[in-house]
Amino acid sequence: MRNLSITTILVSALLLTSGCQTTSTATTAPGGPAGVSRASYSPFSDQADHLAELLKAGNFDDANRLVTEQDAFFKTAAPEAQALMAQLAGHFSARLAPELEGALPALKAAPAPRDVTAWRSLRQSVTRANAALASHDAIAVFKYPAFAMAQAAQVRAERDRIRAQFIPAAAEAWLAYPADKPFFEDYPFIVEAEDLMAADPGLLDRKLAGLDAQGLLGFADAHPRDLMGDAAWDRIGQRYVQARMNRGQTGIREMLAVATDAQRYGFKTDAVKDVGVVFSQVTSPTLLKGGHIDFALEVEQDLPFPLDTKGLDDALDSDAKLLIVFNIALAKASRKVRNLKHFDSTYLAGYSREPNPDWEMAKMNMMMAGSGTGQANANMMTFGGFGSIIGAMGASSNYEDAQNRMASTPQFIDIPVYQGYTFDEAQVEAKKVMTVNYYVIDKTRNTFYRSTFDVVENHDFRIAYRLHKNDENSEQHLSTRHSEKDVTDWEEAPATIKLSSLVDHYLANEKRAKPLASVTEVRKQIIQDRNVAVTAYRDKKPDEVMQDDPRFDSVVAIYQGGGGMGRGFYIGPDLVLTNWHVVEGSRFVEMKNKQKRETFGKVLVKDVRLDLAVVQVQDRGKPVRFYDRATLKLGDQAEVIGHPKRYLFSITRGVISAIRDLPSINIPGGGGKDVRYIQTDAPINGGNSGGPLFLDDKVIGVNTWKRIDQGVDGLNFSVHIDEVKTFLRENLPDYEITALRD
Repeated sequence: MRNLSITTILVSALLLTSGCQTTSTATTAPGGPAGVSRASYSPFSDQADHLAELLKAGNFDDANRLVTEQDAFFKTAAPEAQALMAQLAGHFSARLAPELEGALPALKAAPAPRDVTAWRSLRQSVTRANAALASHDAIAVFKYPAFAMAQAAQVRAERDRIRAQFIPAAAEAWLAYPADKPFFEDYPFIVEAEDLMAADPGLLDRKLAGLDAQGLLGFADAHPRDLMGDAAWDRIGQRYVQARMNRGQTGIREMLAVATDAQRYGFKTDAVKDVGVVFSQVTSPTLLKGGHIDFALEVEQDLPFPLDTKGLDDALDSDAKLLIVFNIALAKASRKVRNLKHFDSTYLAGYSREPNPDWEMAKMNMMMAGSGTGQANANMMTFGGFGSIIGAMGASSNYEDAQNRMASTPQFIDIPVYQGYTFDEAQVEAKKVMTVNYYVIDKTRNTFYRSTFDVVENHDFRIAYRLHKNDENSEQHLSTRHSEKDVTDWEEAPATIKLSSLVDHYLANEKRAKPLASVTEVRKQIIQDRNVAVTAYRDKKPDEVMQDDPRFDSVVAIYQGGGGMGRGFYIGPDLVLTNWHVVEGSRFVEMKNKQKRETFGKVLVKDVRLDLAVVQVQDRGKPVRFYDRATLKLGDQAEVIGHPKRYLFSITRGVISAIRDLPSINIPGGGGKDVRYIQTDAPINGGNSGGPLFLDDKVIGVNTWKRIDQGVDGLNFSVHIDEVKTFLRENLPDYEITALRD
């Protein structure tokens, strides 16, 4: 207890001693450790004393910093401190007086704003005056009116007087200044172009008025984008393109130059929207639907042209100056395995259950703890006393812990069993080859150009095969190899060609372009090239068993927009009859005959109520023969030839079950009188629409629709042959319709 008391007394004494330090009323420097102020000041050594020391040492810059940091002290300083501040002010006044006095005469002799010849010298004078004023204002003691320099007040007043003349006159001065000169660098006072244009929205247009294309580029050189702002820059770009386009008939070459210059100056590409390019892809549906095109083609937009993709009809109708049509003739991916290597590895085959040595140890520890508990209890009963009780409690706790450890330790453990095996690494050379026929329609010259380009891409792969899913090092194996999916993704990825390559190739061969008489000429060339490609594929395929039903020769497949398919049949050497809903909304349609030759045609006439349409076809075909008897016999067997669910050139049969006059399927209740239909149970499905309904070898109707109500089956309807004949005679009296001949 004596030692504790002494310690307490010593601690108390130390606390009392630390509390007896002298407190300071000084102001700490706000700048922290980096300032010149001392950590503390006292009545015996205050800030004025510190200032006096700095002045005596000739350390005027630190003296100025001290006044800045201790502003609260010096702005209410006693006369003795003010005398020191006057000494500091005198030192800096002597240093700055020549600068201020030298700037004043030039300001007093400043010219009027309209005297542009004196702008540069005045800007230099204003810059000099601003620098002198900045030096003055950086001296802390000059912030106090009693110590400020009179010369600074004079220079400031003259500068502000001149500014009051020049700032309001800036907009008109800019309009009068040469467009290719940097007005905002030359003007005596700093003004922001965006501020001037915001105050007067029409200012930029007045400034640009009358400038030709070259003048606009000169203006852009003198007025960079970061000065003018994005909105004004876009406006300059639009005017530049308009000026270039207004020179007269502008061809693709000139348009490319315009777009390139616009891009070089950072003008938005939509400023050259009149230089648009439209792409259309017309690859053979036979190749596409037959899976003969392994990968697609993409065009990389590396020119400042607006780029769009449309169907052929929409592309031909567009306002774009350049139309590029792609027809993929070949797109095949192939692989060659150059080498096959074998690698040893292991995989997790299963687990082996074995005794857990930790469980045996836990069991032994529990038994020992149990023995210890028994001994401790015996001692407590024999000897008694507080120590024996504590010992028994500790032994019991140890035993409980040992029991818990044993309960949480599994008696058996699963040991992984690994099995050795071998996987393969194939070194694969993959190749993609594409041949594309492309056609360029230059609307500025009304010309048509056809050419072909090839795209060849190669890639080497190291593919791991037969890699076990439980291989313990599978991630490591795959990190240095490719998967089968990697190869497939590469094979199916589109080939890429740059727009600039196509345009450059066309411009290099521009003289080989032919005059474009009509879009039909383009369609003929496209179909001809497609048929060559289809023939090449067909020649490589195994021989097919040809069906010899002669009626197939009159039937064609018609491809609809959006990937749909219908059918039609020849009624004259170059006329095909089909449903209106098959060609709905199209001016041109594409077709394929039984010999897989592709062609196209133009829709001549159509009738929505009857759901009939006639197409004049580029390729001639074998016309059908119409049924020529007065009546049809119920129960006779009729046959439908078509492409149900894309199963091309299929025959389905049924019986004629009724002749009915029903409302038009397209405009029920609003299409005039009813339409006469032949009702059969011959299935009419998607792909049969527009095809012929045969009775033996003569056409008795045009397949149109079927009832699809729940629980309804076998109700299929074809437009009656009498309706068909009337439609043809009324709409095509001057055409050769072989099928109408008796």
